[in-house]
Amino acid sequence: MYYYYDTCAIAKAFHLEAGSKVIQNLLDEDISATYVSELTYTEFYSTTYKKLRSKEIRNEATAIQVCRKFEITMQYLNLVNVDAVIYTEGKNLIARLGNRFDQNVRCTAFGCLHSTRSTI
Repeated sequence: MYYYYDTCAIAKAFHLEAGSKVIQNLLDEDISATYVSELTYTEFYSTTYKKLRSKEIRNEATAIQVCRKFEITMQYLNLVNVDAVIYTEGKNLIARLGNRFDQNVRCTAFGCLHSTRSTI
């Protein structure tokens, strides 16, 4: 089985919050079958430094350490290049699903999109 995680799901593996343990366990199962968008790099750094500004992360040294761990983990994940088709399919999926699912499901909604694509 393949797993696709968007940035909010990946962030749970590095920032203790609701759903963190679930994501950590899934990553531990088979990290080689895990896919993330190439945009995850930028979005993860943005998320981490937003947490620093909002004091969820205590100091910049901790933010740097979190980003280093993220970079190490990213070496083992598969990157999905984002093109116009993925943007369009993602927008359509989100519009179709709307508010029907809880936050954890929305964070991994793109997994449904990508698990059905023959390119993965």
